[in-house]
Order: sequence, then structure tokens, then C-alpha cells
Amino acid sequence: MMNFIFFLVSLLSTLSAYAINFLPMPTTHHQSEVVEKAQYVLSYNEEHEVANWVLTSLEPAMMKNCAARSNSFRSDPNISTGSATLQDYKNSGYDRGHLIPAGDMKMSSTAMSETFFLSNMTPQTSNFNQGQWQELESLVRAWVMKGSTTTIISGPILHKKLPKIGPTGVSVPKFHYKIIYQVKGKLSKMIAFLMEDKTPYESIEAYSVSVDEIEDMTGWNFFAELDDDIEEDLESQIRSQDWDFNATFQYLPCTTSY
Repeated sequence: MMNFIFFLVSLLSTLSAYAINFLPMPTTHHQSEVVEKAQYVLSYNEEHEVANWVLTSLEPAMMKNCAARSNSFRSDPNISTGSATLQDYKNSGYDRGHLIPAGDMKMSSTAMSETFFLSNMTPQTSNFNQGQWQELESLVRAWVMKGSTTTIISGPILHKKLPKIGPTGVSVPKFHYKIIYQVKGKLSKMIAFLMEDKTPYESIEAYSVSVDEIEDMTGWNFFAELDDDIEEDLESQIRSQDWDFNATFQYLPCTTSY
């Protein structure tokens, strides 16, 4: 545990401003390798061959419809033990479901391409990946446009009894979570979602839960660097009324060619 914490502290000194102070901290033993990409950070779990969590931070100006979707699905060469492979997903019946969506990373071709590392994927049914999960992703982008800085943490709920696919043994989560922390001026707010991979699905608001519930299920402490009183207030409550669930998203006009 101490080695992991020391590594996170060291990593914070080199990360871009978007991730400073917000890397989740383990509260129980976890297999974890923290890897930095151009616009996100992930914690990889070798036992399950998926990420424990993936973190990014976005601002409205980053929502530019510039970089085209690459569809360059591939193993992640930065995972020291080797990540999941394309063979794991072949004929599995599952989509390669993004944790950080490609639609969040149109600000550059590098950022876009890096969302297609399989370390940023979990096995998801098509109905889930292209249904409620995608709907939530689009809603979060709309919220980014209404805020100033929005930190987003996404991941699966992992445990030892999950089914696996492929020769590498990639775990198939039944539940995924997404936590959104937004700061605008002196105001801040937080909301979390816990989604089961099933159909038919409910309205997005019906999936809102407290961050404390996600922490209890995952064994990770999110936003530990916040003042304790602020963290407790934001993470213990479900304040869905603070968020516009009717918001819609449109990309800003592209100003740069890639």
C-alpha cells in the first residue's frame, strides 16, 4: 500500500494540471498499475485485465469536433504485464466498451487514438454500450459545456467471481460507475451513477447514487484531496436536482486541423 501511495505522489508531480490532486487512493488491497496518457490516467488491474478506474478532466474549450474517431482498437504497450488483446474480444459476444469515451477526446488525434487502447475498455453488451452508457456519456459532455472544469472517473465494479472472456481472461463486469465532479467559479457539485448491464434500461437519473456507495463497492477513496468537510458533504448526498438531465450536447466548431 505504501509503495502505491508513494508512486501516486511521485506521479502527481509530473501530471498535467487536469489530474493534480484527484487520483483515487486505495482503501483496501488492489492490483494496480497507474499509467498516464495524454488526456487521462488509468489504474490497470492485471487480475481482471481491465482498469480499476480511468480519470480525465475536461473544460468546455476542449469540446472541439476536430479529431476524427480512429477505431484503432489495440493492446496497450504501456501496461508492463500486458493488457487485454483483440483476440480476447473476438467472437465473445461483447463490445469493447470505452471507459473514457472517444467522444470526449476530439481535441487532438493523439487523445482520440489513446482512447482505443484496450486498457480503456471493458466487455459490455451492445445494448448497454450503445444504450444507457452512451446516453450518460453524451449527457456528461453537455454538463461539461455548462461548467468550467469537470473531472470524470469511470470504471467497472470488480470482484473475484466475475465471468471471463478470451485467452487472457478479461473479466466481464455486471456494473459500471461514473463519478462527475464539477467546479464553476466558487461553486462545486458532484454526482455518481451505478449502471447495471441489462435491458430494458431506466432513465439516466434513476441510476444516480452517492459517491460513498461507489467507494464502498470498489475499495477506492475518490477525491481524497478535497477538504474533509467538503468531501463528506459532496460524497454522502445524492443531489440529482443540481444537474440538468434534459441538457443536450453539440460539439464546438472545429478550429484546428489534425
